[in-house]
Amino acid sequence: MKNVHALVFAAMVAATTPVHAQVQECVDVSLINPEAVCPAVVDPVCGCDGVTYMNSCEAQTQGGVTSWTEGTCVVESCTDVAGVDFGECEFVLGIAQVNGACQTISGCDYVVNGVDYSPAFFEDEPTCTLCNEVPPECGLQLLTSTEDGMWYTFEAIDVPADVELTWWIDDFLAQTGGLVFEAGFDFNPFWSVCAQYESAPCGGLVEQCYSNLDGVAPCTDLAGVDFGLCEMAMGVANVGGTCQFVSGCGSYVGGVNYAGAFFDSMESCMLQCNPGGTLPGCVYPEACNFNPLATEDDGSCTFPPFGCGFSEGAGCMYPGALNYDPWALVDDGSCQFAPDNTDCPGDVDGDNTVGVSDILTLLGQFGAVCD
Repeated sequence: MKNVHALVFAAMVAATTPVHAQVQECVDVSLINPEAVCPAVVDPVCGCDGVTYMNSCEAQTQGGVTSWTEGTCVVESCTDVAGVDFGECEFVLGIAQVNGACQTISGCDYVVNGVDYSPAFFEDEPTCTLCNEVPPECGLQLLTSTEDGMWYTFEAIDVPADVELTWWIDDFLAQTGGLVFEAGFDFNPFWSVCAQYESAPCGGLVEQCYSNLDGVAPCTDLAGVDFGLCEMAMGVANVGGTCQFVSGCGSYVGGVNYAGAFFDSMESCMLQCNPGGTLPGCVYPEACNFNPLATEDDGSCTFPPFGCGFSEGAGCMYPGALNYDPWALVDDGSCQFAPDNTDCPGDVDGDNTVGVSDILTLLGQFGAVCD
């Protein structure tokens, strides 16, 4: 039976026969050719001897290795150290995986040919044997299908047999149990469906979701997509590289949901799909329709009093004016006032002369009761 010892005491304990990894099938000395000229290409490989070589040519001609994997050698917990020569020393390094079995290994150092194998070692055999345990089945995949873009069928696969599946629409629990779930989304433009189950061996909650916005990404170019002849406003989207208002019958076309490509406003589309581009609009802060996001004036600015929605109901709002309009909603600057005639009191009509028109005006007011 193998003895398990803490590394700090390992050198003082008579352990089982040390395992000195032999480079047998991994290295073929007949392949070693010191005079071989390999291309100066940096394409590192990890030889079966645990050594990182600059490329596969050097692995074969310098190390004589018969197999290798792409990339540098990386040692992790549970790495199998079969084929690695740790030296002839009797220092107990610890317990590691050798050809899929836990064995006590002795040697001179954890570092072999520049590779540190210490992460592959354990202090006790029970911990090492965890490398051979099969992890629990924690799978969950969703298969989604629809024929009209409104009624969907979801099927959960790779689900452990001993768990109960729950189905959710957004944050609402829609169904408990069952591997198949069906739902319609006629009038809901944005939704998600999730299947989930709880499993302690799997670390708690296992969940997979599908959203109708998963179809296409924002700023997807919709040039050539036929949304139908309906006049329903769908939003603003990228069409041929520019943001445009798009109308149609619905976002689902040819089995693809294009809802994710639409924006609520021209500004949002321009800012996200055309960074650094120009956004036409009114750039004058004093204007009624000033757009703080606009980068280029398009001549659409409107100014008070006529440009702020009061083209109807505009007039003179000053009671003392000759043309005072009691029904005016906004003053349009048209008020007219009688001139100051203190130097010519008889000039009733303000024409700077006292004449017949002044007498007639006065007689017209004769007998009126003044407040």
